[in-house]
Amino acid sequence: MFKPAALFIGGRYIAAKHHTHFFSFVSLISLLGLMLGVAALVLVLSIMNGFERELEVRILGNIAHVLLESESGIDHWPQFAEQLKRADPTLKAVAPLVAIEGLFSFSGRVSGAQISGIDPHYENQVSVAHHFIRVGQLSQLQAGRYRIILGAGLADNLGVHVGDSVVMVLPQLRLTPFGALPRYKRFTVVGLVELGAQLDQSMALIHDVDAMRLLGLPVDRVKGVRLLYQNVFEAPKAAIQLRRQWGSHYQVSDWSQTQGQLFSAVKMEKIIVMLLLFLIVAVAGFNVVSGLVMLVIDKQSDIAILRTLGFSAQQIKQIFMAQGLLLGIGGSCVGIVLGLILTWALTDIMAGLQQLFHVQWFAAYYLNYIPTEIKLSDILGILTTAILLSFLGTLYPANRAAQVQPAEVLRYE
Repeated sequence: MFKPAALFIGGRYIAAKHHTHFFSFVSLISLLGLMLGVAALVLVLSIMNGFERELEVRILGNIAHVLLESESGIDHWPQFAEQLKRADPTLKAVAPLVAIEGLFSFSGRVSGAQISGIDPHYENQVSVAHHFIRVGQLSQLQAGRYRIILGAGLADNLGVHVGDSVVMVLPQLRLTPFGALPRYKRFTVVGLVELGAQLDQSMALIHDVDAMRLLGLPVDRVKGVRLLYQNVFEAPKAAIQLRRQWGSHYQVSDWSQTQGQLFSAVKMEKIIVMLLLFLIVAVAGFNVVSGLVMLVIDKQSDIAILRTLGFSAQQIKQIFMAQGLLLGIGGSCVGIVLGLILTWALTDIMAGLQQLFHVQWFAAYYLNYIPTEIKLSDILGILTTAILLSFLGTLYPANRAAQVQPAEVLRYE
């Protein structure tokens, strides 16, 4: 597209001589603006990708992608699980789950909770909760022992520590000689799980056999099964298919019904921030335009001489397009490198600042670092957009340079 002469002359104009040092300064400012805009875009998108990944791991990794429940219970759930796996190859694992809503009481404090009755033997296949257990382990949940693992936030709200006993109250009445009373049972706290997310405020794990006994259901059944898919974002589509096939026998729900709004908000915020930062890159592109327009005005005599030497209008246009494109490529590439360096060093930088000022800026998120994730698609998109904006910004000044009339310019030289 560009001839060597156009690239050479365009490059020489970027590194102008001393008598035109002002235009070199303008080119430098354009380059720095583009570089900083691209670096900021890389850094911010990497941080947002990191927080989005943490949300996916800590929240979607601990709730059911799809949940099938039956009020009467599911007999022979392992055989039922195999049937589901044969019908859908994207289904990775199945585990029993008894989901209960209840209250916990301890020393006069009361807090609501989402109680999950699990089988510790199968839970590791469908959940990452065992990676975030701060005290204790899932194997301590044994049938008939009435032990419980609480979310760290829920334990803090109740003032509970490992070894304490909490009273679980279920919103189900049972008939007694004293009238109808709610079901309740005392559990011993054997562990704490710290996900660093809102789930900590209401999460509780007990053995599924204990959960079935509390509900008054046969212990040889499970109330529901939890399904884990290879791609969590394909789970809502799988849930639709399961409703068509099993909707008359089971209640089918998926993660988008409980956490969908959160992830939609995160994605919308990412899009808005990305658009705002792209405006910064666009402003840097306009700096390239203004610099090239001033350069065209200053170089009219040079353009006229080149035209008399045989350069065509198209070749003159290529000279200034090449200059803008070189600025765009240089600024974008340096900005990408700077953004990657800042992203890789960000954790150490923030750790040093927190230690220096003795603060924990991310304690509210149960994190002591800034999560980052660099995606190749983001890098390629940023690089392509920045170079494209720089190239489009050269069209007007390049066309203006091509319209310079040598006779009119040289008449006054």
